[in-house]
Amino acid sequence: MKLFWLIPVAMWSKMKKKSGMMMIEVMLALAVVVLVLTALTAAATVALRNSKYAQNVVLANHYTQQGLEITRQKRDEAVDWNSFIGSYVGYKRLDSDLNWSDCPNPPACPNYSASPNLGIFYRCLHITDTTDSVTVEIFVSWKESGKDHQARAATILSKWE
Repeated sequence: MKLFWLIPVAMWSKMKKKSGMMMIEVMLALAVVVLVLTALTAAATVALRNSKYAQNVVLANHYTQQGLEITRQKRDEAVDWNSFIGSYVGYKRLDSDLNWSDCPNPPACPNYSASPNLGIFYRCLHITDTTDSVTVEIFVSWKESGKDHQARAATILSKWE
Protein backbone atom coordinates (compact mmCIF):
# COMPACT_ATOMS: atom_id res chain seq x y z
CA MET A 1 0.00 0.00 0.00
CA LYS A 2 1.38 3.33 -1.00
CA LEU A 3 1.45 6.02 1.68
CA PHE A 4 1.56 8.98 -0.60
CA TRP A 5 -2.22 8.63 -1.11
CA LEU A 6 -2.67 9.42 2.54
CA ILE A 7 -0.51 12.53 2.45
CA PRO A 8 -2.20 15.64 1.16
CA VAL A 9 -0.89 16.86 -2.17
CA ALA A 10 0.51 20.12 -0.73
CA MET A 11 2.61 18.28 1.84
CA TRP A 12 3.80 15.80 -0.77
CA SER A 13 5.12 18.56 -3.02
CA LYS A 14 6.94 20.18 -0.05
CA MET A 15 8.60 16.88 0.85
CA LYS A 16 9.57 16.32 -2.75
CA LYS A 17 11.28 19.72 -2.90
CA LYS A 18 13.08 19.10 0.41
CA SER A 19 14.37 15.71 -0.68
CA GLY A 20 15.81 17.30 -3.82
CA MET A 21 17.53 19.94 -1.73
CA MET A 22 18.82 17.25 0.58
CA MET A 23 20.45 15.44 -2.35
CA ILE A 24 22.22 18.64 -3.48
CA GLU A 25 23.41 19.26 0.10
CA VAL A 26 24.82 15.72 0.31
CA MET A 27 26.60 16.13 -3.05
CA LEU A 28 28.10 19.46 -1.95
CA ALA A 29 29.21 18.00 1.37
CA LEU A 30 30.88 15.09 -0.45
CA ALA A 31 32.64 17.51 -2.80
CA VAL A 32 33.97 19.50 0.18
CA VAL A 33 35.18 16.31 1.89
CA VAL A 34 36.97 15.20 -1.31
CA LEU A 35 38.65 18.61 -1.67
CA VAL A 36 39.80 18.58 1.97
CA LEU A 37 41.17 15.04 1.66
CA THR A 38 42.98 15.94 -1.56
CA ALA A 39 44.56 18.99 0.08
CA LEU A 40 45.64 16.95 3.12
CA THR A 41 47.17 14.27 0.89
CA ALA A 42 49.08 16.89 -1.13
CA ALA A 43 50.34 18.56 2.06
CA ALA A 44 51.49 15.21 3.49
CA THR A 45 53.32 14.40 0.25
CA VAL A 46 55.14 17.75 0.26
CA ALA A 47 56.01 17.35 3.95
CA LEU A 48 57.48 13.88 3.34
CA ARG A 49 59.53 15.13 0.37
CA ASN A 50 60.85 18.08 2.39
CA SER A 51 61.69 15.77 5.29
CA LYS A 52 63.70 13.48 3.00
CA TYR A 53 65.51 16.49 1.48
CA ALA A 54 66.37 17.81 4.96
CA GLN A 55 67.70 14.39 5.93
CA ASN A 56 69.89 14.31 2.80
CA VAL A 57 71.22 17.83 3.50
CA VAL A 58 72.24 16.76 7.02
CA LEU A 59 73.97 13.64 5.66
CA ALA A 60 75.73 15.64 2.93
CA ASN A 61 77.01 18.16 5.48
CA HIS A 62 78.20 15.27 7.64
CA TYR A 63 80.12 13.82 4.67
CA THR A 64 81.75 17.20 3.93
CA GLN A 65 82.90 17.58 7.55
CA GLN A 66 84.12 14.00 7.57
CA GLY A 67 86.15 14.70 4.42
CA LEU A 68 87.78 17.73 6.04
CA GLU A 69 88.65 15.77 9.18
CA ILE A 70 90.09 12.87 7.20
CA THR A 71 92.23 15.25 5.13
CA ARG A 72 93.50 16.88 8.34
CA GLN A 73 94.28 13.42 9.72
CA LYS A 74 96.19 12.48 6.53
CA ARG A 75 98.23 15.66 6.86
CA ASP A 76 99.04 14.85 10.50
CA GLU A 77 100.00 11.24 9.69
CA ALA A 78 102.20 12.11 6.71
CA VAL A 79 105.94 11.65 7.10
CA ASP A 80 106.52 15.23 6.01
CA TRP A 81 104.78 18.07 4.18
CA ASN A 82 106.13 17.09 0.76
CA SER A 83 104.85 13.51 1.03
CA PHE A 84 101.40 14.85 1.97
CA ILE A 85 101.45 17.27 -0.97
CA GLY A 86 102.68 14.57 -3.36
CA SER A 87 99.94 12.15 -2.38
CA TYR A 88 96.87 14.31 -2.00
CA VAL A 89 97.01 17.47 -4.13
CA GLY A 90 94.48 17.49 -6.98
CA TYR A 91 90.97 16.13 -7.41
CA LYS A 92 90.30 13.05 -5.29
CA ARG A 93 87.35 10.86 -4.46
CA LEU A 94 86.76 9.63 -0.95
CA ASP A 95 84.40 6.66 -0.69
CA SER A 96 82.43 5.21 2.22
CA ASP A 97 85.39 3.02 3.24
CA LEU A 98 87.54 6.18 3.41
CA ASN A 99 89.63 5.08 0.43
CA TRP A 100 91.16 7.82 -1.70
CA SER A 101 91.26 7.63 -5.50
CA ASP A 102 91.82 10.02 -8.36
CA CYS A 103 88.73 11.50 -9.98
CA PRO A 104 88.20 10.01 -13.43
CA ASN A 105 87.19 13.40 -14.89
CA PRO A 106 88.76 16.16 -12.74
CA PRO A 107 86.96 19.22 -14.18
CA ALA A 108 83.57 17.56 -13.61
CA CYS A 109 84.58 16.04 -10.27
CA PRO A 110 82.63 18.44 -8.02
CA ASN A 111 79.41 17.68 -9.92
CA TYR A 112 77.09 14.74 -9.45
CA SER A 113 78.41 11.55 -10.98
CA ALA A 114 76.43 8.63 -12.36
CA SER A 115 78.37 6.37 -9.98
CA PRO A 116 77.97 7.72 -6.45
CA ASN A 117 80.55 6.58 -3.93
CA LEU A 118 78.45 7.06 -0.75
CA GLY A 119 75.01 5.59 -1.33
CA ILE A 120 73.22 8.30 -3.31
CA PHE A 121 76.03 10.78 -2.59
CA TYR A 122 79.20 11.53 -4.53
CA ARG A 123 82.06 13.03 -2.51
CA CYS A 124 84.97 14.78 -4.21
CA LEU A 125 87.88 16.69 -2.73
CA HIS A 126 89.88 19.39 -4.46
CA ILE A 127 93.18 20.08 -2.74
CA THR A 128 95.32 22.94 -4.06
CA ASP A 129 98.87 23.65 -2.96
CA THR A 130 100.45 26.94 -1.98
CA THR A 131 103.89 27.28 -0.47
CA ASP A 132 103.09 26.67 3.19
CA SER A 133 99.43 25.59 3.10
CA VAL A 134 96.82 23.73 1.11
CA THR A 135 93.23 24.68 0.43
CA VAL A 136 90.85 21.77 0.83
CA GLU A 137 87.43 21.96 -0.79
CA ILE A 138 84.92 19.15 -0.27
CA PHE A 139 81.93 18.71 -2.57
CA VAL A 140 79.13 16.27 -1.80
CA SER A 141 76.58 15.99 -4.60
CA TRP A 142 73.39 14.01 -4.95
CA LYS A 143 70.35 13.82 -7.19
CA GLU A 144 66.89 13.99 -5.68
CA SER A 145 63.50 14.51 -7.32
CA GLY A 146 65.23 15.03 -10.66
CA LYS A 147 67.33 17.91 -9.32
CA ASP A 148 71.05 18.14 -8.56
CA HIS A 149 72.02 19.24 -5.06
CA GLN A 150 75.40 19.95 -3.54
CA ALA A 151 76.92 20.65 -0.12
CA ARG A 152 80.35 22.29 0.11
CA ALA A 153 82.92 22.90 2.80
CA ALA A 154 86.43 24.32 2.68
CA THR A 155 89.39 24.86 4.95
CA ILE A 156 93.06 25.79 4.78
CA LEU A 157 95.59 23.39 6.25
CA SER A 158 98.97 24.87 7.17
CA LYS A 159 102.37 23.32 7.02
CA TRP A 160 102.88 22.15 10.59
CA GLU A 161 106.63 21.51 10.51
